[in-house]
Amino acid sequence: MKKATEHRIKRLRIFIAPGLSIFLIFACGPKPGKIKPNTPYNLQVVSKSHGAILSWQINRIKDAPIGGYNIYLAESPKSPGELYNSGPYPGDTDGDITHESIELMRLTNGKRYYVYIKTVLNGGKSSAPSDRVEFMPLSQRRIKISQNHSTPKSGYSFKKEKLTAARDFDNDFYIYATADKIGISSPSRLHSSLRKTLIKIKGNANSKFNQTQPLIKGKTYLLKISDGGNARLTLIKLIGDKRDLTAVFDYTYYPAGVEP
Repeated sequence: MKKATEHRIKRLRIFIAPGLSIFLIFACGPKPGKIKPNTPYNLQVVSKSHGAILSWQINRIKDAPIGGYNIYLAESPKSPGELYNSGPYPGDTDGDITHESIELMRLTNGKRYYVYIKTVLNGGKSSAPSDRVEFMPLSQRRIKISQNHSTPKSGYSFKKEKLTAARDFDNDFYIYATADKIGISSPSRLHSSLRKTLIKIKGNANSKFNQTQPLIKGKTYLLKISDGGNARLTLIKLIGDKRDLTAVFDYTYYPAGVEP
């Protein structure tokens, strides 16, 4: 079971952009020998922005076809939830009928979901449910930010998940480069009418939340956004020189009301 699970997770990684922090949440059910035939077990969830990737195992009864799978999403640990798919999901196309996967889409970032799966048996009956797994989609991706504030790629709106100009009203942070230093700052430093973001270097005991911090490769920055959300921003690399600098970040954004 361990090797099969490791193999499955490796396969799931093709869906995730390189370098991103992902949330892998899984629940292991009883050992396969104790699982009823055709009942999904070992359900695992990899959450992503506005969605999730599910994988599970099943002990199929030899020469007994099934009608597919039903995926249910609930808002509490015990509620029955609602059917995600409009018709039975036939399973993936990799040829391995003991392992299945599906990508869920159009989910709400920052919302807590509880997912479980039932096998659709012959005659339309359902198997016992799989374990129920909790997960939360969050906005997370890799972005490139230019220190040229006249470009539309010199800032970023976490809530709207889009690049902006540094002086745009939607912008949440920008970078700068001078002759003696480079840094990351709140848009409010460019103009008092713009968003005020507070920034701290994660893991640095001397770092306090401020409107600006030095830009250091490999460091993770904690951002308090004016809309009440929070972001974790990791500087992956710097491209170019101080006259034409671009910073590559990986981030995860936590909407207002969601603890980072």
